[in-house]
Amino acid sequence: MRYRHILAACVCVTLATAWHSKATDDIAELPPMGELSRAIGPMVETMLNGGVAVGLAIEDVSGAGMYSHRADEPFVLASNTKLFTTAAAAVSLPPDYRWRTEARWEDGSLWIIGHGDATFHIIDGYSYPDHFLDQVAEALEARRIDAVDQLVIDARYFDAAYQHPDWPRNQLRRRYSAPVSGLPYARGLVRIRRGRSSVYSTTGDPIATVTNFLVRGLRKRGVKVERARRAGIREVQPPEFTSICRHECPWPLEKVLRETNAESDNYLAEHLFKTLGAEFHGRGSFDGAAEAVRVALDAAGASLDGFTQLDGSGLARAENGGNRASAATVTSLLRAMSKHPRGGPFLRSLAISGRRGTLAHRLDKGPMTGAIHAKTGWIRGSLALSGYMRRDEDRVVVFSILVNYNAPHTYDRRQVVLSFQEELLRAVWDHLDAVDTGWEPPPPALVQALEPGRPAN
Repeated sequence: MRYRHILAACVCVTLATAWHSKATDDIAELPPMGELSRAIGPMVETMLNGGVAVGLAIEDVSGAGMYSHRADEPFVLASNTKLFTTAAAAVSLPPDYRWRTEARWEDGSLWIIGHGDATFHIIDGYSYPDHFLDQVAEALEARRIDAVDQLVIDARYFDAAYQHPDWPRNQLRRRYSAPVSGLPYARGLVRIRRGRSSVYSTTGDPIATVTNFLVRGLRKRGVKVERARRAGIREVQPPEFTSICRHECPWPLEKVLRETNAESDNYLAEHLFKTLGAEFHGRGSFDGAAEAVRVALDAAGASLDGFTQLDGSGLARAENGGNRASAATVTSLLRAMSKHPRGGPFLRSLAISGRRGTLAHRLDKGPMTGAIHAKTGWIRGSLALSGYMRRDEDRVVVFSILVNYNAPHTYDRRQVVLSFQEELLRAVWDHLDAVDTGWEPPPPALVQALEPGRPAN
């Protein structure tokens, strides 16, 4: 098999880890499961001998078990954390929910009030922030207002913890670590000129960045702004407010979920996460959001034993915790969403093998093309792949492959794990007919949601 050849060539196979001493015992615990067990067992053993820990759960969507290995032990989820964030959003937020940004006027004061719209930037060449300012300027002109005594920026929908304290400190200027703000702008990025070229970096103060844009934009449109400030933490909005303009996110919720999962967009995931906290827990904070997710998914029927969540994207990783769940917990979530009446947008949001998102160029040849709908995940020391395998209209498998390792990260090691994930899924596909678990036909709505999709470009 391909991954064995790669593994043999990697120096990483000689590295000892905390898990290596348990490899023999772990394999001994594997129960005999016929042809599928004989196909997968040696793959898992090879990974363990290479100093890698594997959490694995493969089940029929009805819940009948097919294969498991350390399935009840929590592993670092990486971007598989987004499965929990988006599932909670799908079952909690109304299907027609859209982020919004509003302008209100009261006796010389113009308030710009944000509600976490992570799409408040340029999309496909169209500037939604500029469009919003055009509307504000037109509304002021209609009221014969050409000067603003004070511009008040109200971003209190979320708290002021713009980046999670457990995000890697040396990566806070990277795009995928962009700040989470109640009034987002330009995906939390600023352009920094370096000689004749320029680079993008995350802003250290997203409120100052959006304030600067709004002040300059209003003045450019002929509206004088005497001063600008941010709303105080406990400041009460004036009761005589007049709403003069309201901008809604151009994307419906289903589009936001699809971009979050298929493209593994951290920025969208974190804004969805804090939105859940603000809407259902009264706090647009990381802690409030984590509680809102747990409540929503518990009500949806997912088993959350051993599940801990720090952020919405999976970027945070604490020394003794972090975003963690067992493979069995992940498959429980996937099964719960497969039969939930509002699970459709979630099911349609995943990457598709050979078709879409982070799986567009994986498993893109042969019968499994278009058959794997899953979420990928990767941070240093952790690789994950969890989702659905649609064999045909009569058989859907849920799976979670969680891989953690302590040894130094290398490109070769990552390729070994990616190949292991793919070869394992091929083994399941090839031996599925020989596995009799008393499975039941999947719900028709699930089969329809897991359509193969169009070929990737």
